[in-house]
Amino acid sequence: MGENKGGCFSVTIVVCIFLIVGLDVIAGLVAIQAEGAQEEVKHMKVWLLECKAPSQKAFVLGIIALVCLAAAHIFAVMIGCSISNIVKVLAVPKISAYINMACLSLTW
Repeated sequence: MGENKGGCFSVTIVVCIFLIVGLDVIAGLVAIQAEGAQEEVKHMKVWLLECKAPSQKAFVLGIIALVCLAAAHIFAVMIGCSISNIVKVLAVPKISAYINMACLSLTW
């Protein structure tokens, strides 16, 4: 039975990492679309200043990208804390420190 729990734990970690990376990739793609939507807006020139009118589509896409990144960060922190606590129970503090650093780097 112990082997099945370890395999399930490993699969859970891998799925969570793919979820975090997937959310980051989706946020990047949506941000690129938001930049493209903002570029489509017409330029306004007033005397020496040049500015663009705000784009509602770009704003909404930017909010979606922000939510995806925030979710990825929250998942990474939650996974890091839960894995760290599980490893501490197993009395392997050195591995716990490595897992904490890995999850911290995933948030950045």
